[in-house]
Amino acid sequence: MKGKRFQSFKDQLRKTLILYMLVPIIFFALTGYGIIYFLEYQAIKNENIENTKILAKNLDETIQKYFSEVERISSDKDIINAVIKGKADNFVYEKVYDSINSMKVEGNFIIYDKDLHIIMSSAKFIGSTNGYSWGLFNRMINYPGIVILKINKFHFQDETSSVFSLGKVIKKDNKIVGFVVYNILDKSLRELIGKSGSFNVVITDKYGNTAITTNEKFKDELGKADKKIRKANGYSVINNEKYYVTKKEIYYSNIILYTISGAGYVIDNFIDGFLYMTVIFIILLISMYYVAKIIAGKKTKSIEEIIKAIENVKTGDLNTRLYVDTNDEFKIIANSYNEMLLNIKKLIEINKEEARHSAVLEVKQLESQFNPHFLFNTLEMLRYTIKSDISMANKIIINISSLLRFSIENKSSEVSLKIDSIYTKNYLDIQKYRFGEKFDYEIKMEKELENYLVPKLIIQPIIENAIKHGYTQISKMIIYIRIKKVKNILLIKVYNNGKGMEKETLKEVRGRLKKGSNEIKNHIGIYNIFRRIQLMYGKEYGLKILSSEKRGTIVRIFLPLKNGDESL
Repeated sequence: MKGKRFQSFKDQLRKTLILYMLVPIIFFALTGYGIIYFLEYQAIKNENIENTKILAKNLDETIQKYFSEVERISSDKDIINAVIKGKADNFVYEKVYDSINSMKVEGNFIIYDKDLHIIMSSAKFIGSTNGYSWGLFNRMINYPGIVILKINKFHFQDETSSVFSLGKVIKKDNKIVGFVVYNILDKSLRELIGKSGSFNVVITDKYGNTAITTNEKFKDELGKADKKIRKANGYSVINNEKYYVTKKEIYYSNIILYTISGAGYVIDNFIDGFLYMTVIFIILLISMYYVAKIIAGKKTKSIEEIIKAIENVKTGDLNTRLYVDTNDEFKIIANSYNEMLLNIKKLIEINKEEARHSAVLEVKQLESQFNPHFLFNTLEMLRYTIKSDISMANKIIINISSLLRFSIENKSSEVSLKIDSIYTKNYLDIQKYRFGEKFDYEIKMEKELENYLVPKLIIQPIIENAIKHGYTQISKMIIYIRIKKVKNILLIKVYNNGKGMEKETLKEVRGRLKKGSNEIKNHIGIYNIFRRIQLMYGKEYGLKILSSEKRGTIVRIFLPLKNGDESL
């Protein structure tokens, strides 16, 4: 049914069949499939990390070995003397050759004097170059105490080429007398990489310049490693292909090793398999849905009739009757339901009558609370006035008698604004007689509002409350009454310039009104007005209090627009 807040029993039964039959199959299938993918992906990751460790260890050992030999050769006395003389004998040559031949990764050496003339060399360059690299020699001169490592690409006559150059100055008495340079060969270093497994490798310096790569597509047009590779560490997409990349810093972070394992086939296989399983599950779900619907429909027809009838009752329809002829428990429920509706309708009529009677009594009771309270205050004032001003006392008595006659009249609880404002003015005049120049008032009302109906004496308790609590501590009290129409609301505003309410008192009064409690100390009149309005017109109407210490109080009364025809 449209707009139902609860699922029907048939839907629940159908969903239960699907939940306990199909969902476990889907769950375990997807879980198993996910575990297989995870294990395969984890295997690629672990293999990549392990290969990185092996390769990094071998590469680091190679660099460290070259590092040590360069240090040793640059400080060997025989070699220093040969450089100073500008000539090397066989003994010196053997020392250097033994050094370079001890390396697992092949390389060659060049020893220069201070003017960069070659004294000894195992390298034969192609062309006229002598292996000079401005960047390498400049750094050796600027950092004479350490071995310098730099990517250098030299080509030699034996069809080999270099990858890295390691060099250091040769010093005698703290003066540079020469240079020693070892070149690591590309071919031998690639063989070292090949021992670590079938995966891609990129070796760069810390600036991204490529020393060696097993696949040229990982380089950019400037010969540097692709930016995505340099940023990657883990799963990454490079050139629209999926890889797992491990990054490792070597030789005091001067060399960066990247091992790159292809992971695209695993992810592609996973996606293809997932799509295939999704199609199968959708077909199963649709099939199960219709099978479960047929089964549930046969078993829940009577339940749906009962639910439909109950939903009608919830919307206020008490005339729906159930006709179930199944000769089972549902027939008993239907008969009990029909009997229950008859009893409910009788109770509703009784409760409506009692509620109307109760509301009228409460309104009358609230109206009656005005009389003794107002009468006591006015008679107290009259007692003193008689002694001082007989004429004024007569005027007060006339106004009092008029007000009392109006208040105890039980003809109606509503009067026109025109009539209520007249008696409100009578009450204000009494207070004017009482306080003299220390009290004044002003009433403004649009002419077309005079025939609208309001609860009798709705404004008087607010004025009395204002005088009682706000008159002290000010030299002159003024009451402003404004009555106007705002959209579909009749708004009455009563303002006084008294001392106002403290924040805690205002908070308490508002809280009591919101809870509907009449235990508001010294503000019973306010509660009575609020309660009368809500009893007569409903909870969407009432009053609101705005007050601030030393700035006065505003009471706003919100009433419905009810037109009447009252007369004097």
